[in-house]
Amino acid sequence: MAKCKVFLLGRDYIPHKLNCVNNDINTVIATFQSYNYITYHSKANDKLELVQELEKFICDLEKNDIFIFYYAGHAKTNENYYLYIDNNEIDFDSFIYKTIKENKSIKNVLFVIDACMSAKILKSFQILKDSFCAFVSSSYTDKSYEMTDVDAQQINTSIPLGFFTHFFTKSIDKLLSLNEKVSIQGLGDSIEKDIKEYNKNFNKDIPSPQIQVTNNNFSINKNNLDYEKLQKLQKCQYSYPDNIQVFEEKDFFINFLTYLHEGFEHTIIEIEQEIKNKQISTNKEKLRLLIGDLLYKIKEIFLHCTLDVSVHIKLIHKMDNDNNIYLKAFCRVPSEYETNQKLKIRTQEESFILNYEQEINEIKILAEKDEIKVNSAYNQAFMNNYWICNNLISAETNDCFYSNSKDYKNYYNSLAVFSIYNKDEKVFLDDIKGLLIIDSIESGCFDSDFMKQLGGYFTHRINRLLSLNIFNLLFENKA
Repeated sequence: MAKCKVFLLGRDYIPHKLNCVNNDINTVIATFQSYNYITYHSKANDKLELVQELEKFICDLEKNDIFIFYYAGHAKTNENYYLYIDNNEIDFDSFIYKTIKENKSIKNVLFVIDACMSAKILKSFQILKDSFCAFVSSSYTDKSYEMTDVDAQQINTSIPLGFFTHFFTKSIDKLLSLNEKVSIQGLGDSIEKDIKEYNKNFNKDIPSPQIQVTNNNFSINKNNLDYEKLQKLQKCQYSYPDNIQVFEEKDFFINFLTYLHEGFEHTIIEIEQEIKNKQISTNKEKLRLLIGDLLYKIKEIFLHCTLDVSVHIKLIHKMDNDNNIYLKAFCRVPSEYETNQKLKIRTQEESFILNYEQEINEIKILAEKDEIKVNSAYNQAFMNNYWICNNLISAETNDCFYSNSKDYKNYYNSLAVFSIYNKDEKVFLDDIKGLLIIDSIESGCFDSDFMKQLGGYFTHRINRLLSLNIFNLLFENKA
């Protein structure tokens, strides 16, 4: 399957500050990373750095690979079209288009420009007669508009965005939720249709986007197989379980089931048998070792899927009369990345406090008042059974995630949290035993549907294990 790379350029330009550029960039990154696409947000400070970053980013693209260039921000036009890095003018033709054009191997290119008068870039295609494609937010004379907070509320989006960027990312999610791949023409048609309907429904006059598609065979896929990520793992010489490799689809599926059945399921049955035979009795440390082995089996399953993860369980330590829940780590298996990088071991004794009624701002206030740690993902998992995020940095920027663990970025940027409970009995908090937490240093590595089902299965099996009269052994003071 072809690789897809997305290069993003966009920054607020002071004194003419835009309100939504950072939101636009983060939203586009999160959208593409949710499909495992490779993204890069340029940090270049001048033209030379930008050209160097572009050249480095596209150097390994091959004939059938896909390259998307996205820009949000201010623009200027006379004879040429200029984008901005801070207050530095960047001639689109001379620097960006020329750099991409000079890479002869790239055939599938899509330019996405959310800026005023952005149809000006289309002259590049007419002059050079290239088969590149472009989605631009405005005509030669139109402005490109940002949402107000009221606009965002009207169309039920969590943060204000550029209108064009909102409909661009919305169309990607809408179409890829229904199809394995979507043609560039189909994507462009969807953006045009949604903007037209928005203008009609809300009596607005958002410019109709300009869509130029010159390559009818060009499409984007629902799941981008990220070979680069796999190669990166292999170069780091992670100690994969024996016989782990990239299999053909059938062999991969059979081996996945083998790890799930013979690895995880057999291990949990053996632990259940020891508990029933009272071979563990009140030996908490022996139980910790056995559950540690179980978590390692979960980690092996993810390694088989070329995902390097840390797996751990936090159990309820106590609850007070104010609905505050205290969690304590019971067992953790570190990722191969943590081991190979010799990162500081995350302690088994760390405690977290949460309250299922609290919002992000309340969690931050709680963190200031109390020395104990907080993590909003745990609150979300207790309220909604699970919480999955592929880009915590972006989520934190948009006030969708908060943790007062200052060094969490050294350990993980993708996070999946599942509440351990009996599905038929979850009525009160007393029915929840704790959390299963799976995280990875990589961003964009969890397929939400896959994680929801697999994580749900693991937690139901772990709940059954903890229901065998051992939960009170682990934390006697659960009140």
